[in-house]
Amino acid sequence: HHCSFFLDGFNGIYPHLKPRLNFCAIALASPEDLKKVKTKKGWSFPCLSARKNSFQRDFGVNWTKEEVEKGTAIYNYNKSWSYGTNAPGISIFKKVDGKVYHTYSTYAAGLADLNATFAILDITPSGRNETGGRNNMWWIKQSEGY
Repeated sequence: HHCSFFLDGFNGIYPHLKPRLNFCAIALASPEDLKKVKTKKGWSFPCLSARKNSFQRDFGVNWTKEEVEKGTAIYNYNKSWSYGTNAPGISIFKKVDGKVYHTYSTYAAGLADLNATFAILDITPSGRNETGGRNNMWWIKQSEGY
């Protein structure tokens, strides 16, 4: 549910982005499952499936179970990922004369800079209040779960 937390925030800014760029979410779910989630969440941006291509592996956010177990699942260019076979990331591309260029990616803590909820909480006296021996982001629920 952490990935949908980020996407919930992007839904609010999508109308402002749409006139200036193409934006979409990409996930390993099937197109049919993505359509169901998109409808349930009320997301207005396109959601595309990477189920039948290597996009997520190519950009370092998907590995086999064996890669994770062996510690060879490299995430964020140099860190071993041990929290499952998928991880979050954002990538930016630019198309020039029919060629697509990868211009930017961010992962892990870099994603926080693109999250409005974190930005607001981070300027309050208590911040995100993620203390008490719990994992970071323990407080996040599905948007319809509050």
